Amino acid sequence: MGKWLGMGLARAFLVGFLLALAAAVPASAADDVGQGPPAPWVHELAIPKPRPARMREVEDGVYYLLSDTQIRPAHDSEVFFRRNVYLVTDRSGLEEAARLDVDFDPSFEHVVLHRIHVIRHGQVIDRLPDANVRVVERESDLDNGVFDGLKTVHVEIKDVEVGDVVDLEYSWEQRSSFWPGEFFGDITTEWSVPEEETHYRLLWPADRTLTIRGRNTKIVPSKTREGDDISYEWTNIDAALIPGEDGTPDWYPTWGTVELSSMTSWAQVVNWALPLYAVQGDLPPELAARVDAIAKKYPKPEDRITQAMRIVEDELRYVSIDIGTQSFTPRPPAEVFRSGYGDCKDKSELLVAMLRRLGVEAYVALTDTKNGPALPQMAPAANIYDHAIVEVRLRGRNYWIDPTSAHAGGRFPDIAPVDYGYGLPIVPGQTHLDRMTPIFPSAPTYRTVERYILSGDAQPSLGLTVATTYTGDQADTMRNSVASKSLAKLESDYLDFYQGLYPGIARDKPLRVVDDREANRLTTYESYSLSAGQVRHDKLLGRFPVKASSLDDYNKVPSGVRKTPYQLAANVNKAHVIVVVTPGHAPPAPKAVDIDGAAFHYTLDTVRDGDTLTLTYRLVGKADAVAKAADVSGIADDAQNVTDGNYWYLDLNSTAGGTMGETPMPLRRIVLMLAGLVAAVLAAGAAAFALRIGIAADEAYAQDGVFYPVALRKFLLMNLATAGLYAVFWMWKCWRWQRTYGRDPMIAPFWRAVFAVVWLHPLFEEASRLARFGRHLRLAAGLCALMLVLWEIVALGLGAAHMVVAMVVMQGFAFIWTLPVAIAVNRLNTGRPEILRANSRTSDLTGLAVAGGLLAWIALLAPAILFGPGKGLLG
Repeated sequence: MGKWLGMGLARAFLVGFLLALAAAVPASAADDVGQGPPAPWVHELAIPKPRPARMREVEDGVYYLLSDTQIRPAHDSEVFFRRNVYLVTDRSGLEEAARLDVDFDPSFEHVVLHRIHVIRHGQVIDRLPDANVRVVERESDLDNGVFDGLKTVHVEIKDVEVGDVVDLEYSWEQRSSFWPGEFFGDITTEWSVPEEETHYRLLWPADRTLTIRGRNTKIVPSKTREGDDISYEWTNIDAALIPGEDGTPDWYPTWGTVELSSMTSWAQVVNWALPLYAVQGDLPPELAARVDAIAKKYPKPEDRITQAMRIVEDELRYVSIDIGTQSFTPRPPAEVFRSGYGDCKDKSELLVAMLRRLGVEAYVALTDTKNGPALPQMAPAANIYDHAIVEVRLRGRNYWIDPTSAHAGGRFPDIAPVDYGYGLPIVPGQTHLDRMTPIFPSAPTYRTVERYILSGDAQPSLGLTVATTYTGDQADTMRNSVASKSLAKLESDYLDFYQGLYPGIARDKPLRVVDDREANRLTTYESYSLSAGQVRHDKLLGRFPVKASSLDDYNKVPSGVRKTPYQLAANVNKAHVIVVVTPGHAPPAPKAVDIDGAAFHYTLDTVRDGDTLTLTYRLVGKADAVAKAADVSGIADDAQNVTDGNYWYLDLNSTAGGTMGETPMPLRRIVLMLAGLVAAVLAAGAAAFALRIGIAADEAYAQDGVFYPVALRKFLLMNLATAGLYAVFWMWKCWRWQRTYGRDPMIAPFWRAVFAVVWLHPLFEEASRLARFGRHLRLAAGLCALMLVLWEIVALGLGAAHMVVAMVVMQGFAFIWTLPVAIAVNRLNTGRPEILRANSRTSDLTGLAVAGGLLAWIALLAPAILFGPGKGLLG
């Protein structure tokens, strides 16, 4: 219904600044293009100078300096003046900078070009006389069955270079008897790219009311009396850039808008539309007979409504011819039915005529598929709608029907709900918009059951069956998909998905579709198998993926700070059931999940019955949009938790059962917890006792050695037995020697041993200084120190990823990077063999240390045994 009138280079951010103009009854208009000066009432504005600070924000090589719109409505015509001035900053802007496109309806509009100037180095070059001007006809929405009859003035401007300023002026005049004396317009007040000055001027009769409605903007007009008119002017200079955000609802004015209308109430819009939507003429005899047969067969109004819907939706294809009067006026029902096609208003008018003949109260209602939720905030106007539907009033309730639906199922009123926000029924005396109450389905409209069955063989094969049931709007959508795709294509798409999870899986049976349209229930059945060899080849038994793939409605919710609302999926109510049958086995299952957030409620329940594990997922939406930008981040966190909970790896070899990450047997858990606690206490006691003895040991000969030499064999054995704790003890002894005999009282041996990852290299540097080692040994030790740092980072990362076992093992073997330093210390004591022998002997203390080390291993591994490695390790 609206029309774009502007140049091709004006990006989407300028669309709100141009007026949404209505098509109308054709008058004396020509489809050629005139040339001449603008109207005398047009004010000439100075071209703003570019701001260097803004140049770096320019996109696509075009810097907008001035966007000027001036309008003077009259009773029988309206004149719209438009001026665009822009600087070409880069080669990327040349193509669009050198052309102008103006769309117009030749049935009631006429275009006049006033100016095409190219300003180069301060010199004005007039390009209007030699401009290549063509008028072309192109139906941009023809593939969707829409014919708008628009033509385009296409102008190619000669000789435009980078650095030029292009100054374009043109006007178009509307002569329409469609809504004489009425005016509707809108202004966009901010942009996503730099614009130096935006100017909008409206000359409006002083004796008439003008409705001005600003949304998400504080800009207000200045008013000046000019004869019998008032000049309203909106000027915005160097407006702040407002970047767009993904997922913002269409109804939200990100860049701010000001809406203008000569109408002051919705009642005026209704009064304007009443003559247009009065049912024109009787139904054709053949259709009247069918309607009368419906009335005779079905006494209930619900059944009558259903049968009438079937005729309009199934037998009339969608074609929209928005030319002249047909832009807003529906064709007579008889003509629509006999032609076999119609657009939204044609089909709505026809359905209303049929329902009234059946004794049902029904009216055409105007709505907007994009801005419907925001209609109450908008200025009442006759041109802000893009869609017509039907409102049925039955037993004190209002129902909404969209007759352009295809393949819709169910019986009224149990049909897919229509929710465009608000609608305006064309009813005498109607003074307000009616809310289309959101209807969130109480039961799942999508339910899929995946059943995985392993054969009971030693080398099992896998069978998979999938049954998916669609109801409500999901059934309508799937019915459309089945109709638009071949079954072979659907089969291929489904097989591709499962082959992504289980390579080599094959389809056992053809896809089967069972459609109960009356109940609006459609079910698809799939069957697959995977050979034992492929199961073994892909090691699926130990790491079997299961994925609730259908619950992805919220997986793209953005995180971080946001300034605009976010559009959510509508009418979400889904269930996904995964059944895994493992004869003789019982794989641990995921923990139950319950996320009850602002946008949705998500649950995961687990049930085990013998060798059968059932995971039941539910996802129920609570809202179609998040109104407060600050709330989006919290929803993003919930959405991420849903994504994490939808994908698991199961160990099908396991017989343990229970919850994934936990040991299912309570007694075993208690025993292991006590064993880990006792081991930790004993290990701590052994370590304290060994430390006390170690402090007093070797005092007689320690001062004759350097650091703490020990045989390599004992160094390795003790570290393996003690989970690397011996390396910490060894480092402590070395630094204690340095403090005591190297006379460095500032050294803290305990902390240097604990933070060996930092002090390993300084220890080697000190040993190198004393022994005068060669450069190659110092380099080797430096590399080892670096590797120890990286080793610890990886170990910590594994712990953060819940890979507990891997982290513990890495920590237990971190001592290998201290080996070069231990060897260097031994070489430093080459001339003191008695010291090396004394430190390398085995004793009761050595046995005690080994026992304590083994207890330390148990204490370290107990958490992994108790709680499992989590999803990040082995499934």
